[in-house]
Amino acid sequence: MLLLRQAREKSEEFVDIFYARLRELASTCTLPDEEDKIRAQFIQGCASSKLREHILQEPNMCIRDILTLGCSQELSKARDSHMEQTTTVQVKSEPRKAVVTGNAKGRAVHGGAKPRVRTCRWCGGSLPHPSGCPA
Repeated sequence: MLLLRQAREKSEEFVDIFYARLRELASTCTLPDEEDKIRAQFIQGCASSKLREHILQEPNMCIRDILTLGCSQELSKARDSHMEQTTTVQVKSEPRKAVVTGNAKGRAVHGGAKPRVRTCRWCGGSLPHPSGCPA
């Protein structure tokens, strides 16, 4: 009985595995209302506060529904985590587009920036003029 009351869900343990472990611990004791004791310890020892809160809001929820809800929450959490990892990898793995062009002094412009077109204030032509401003 003492081992049953001290049982807690381990960090990487699934709820159905935790429930099976509680049933195994309860089988070593002779309890008159074994299923109620297992349910109570499941609520107290489960790692998910979200699951515990949901169970406590519905006190008549049977253990099968509790396990279904717990497995559903674990699955959605795993999918969410996978989506976050995939999104992060995609953002980090996209190659950066860089354009390298020579400007008037032979330096390169990087990072996809377009070279700035400079115009002459007197004649309106593009700079630099090959042989001086015609204006």
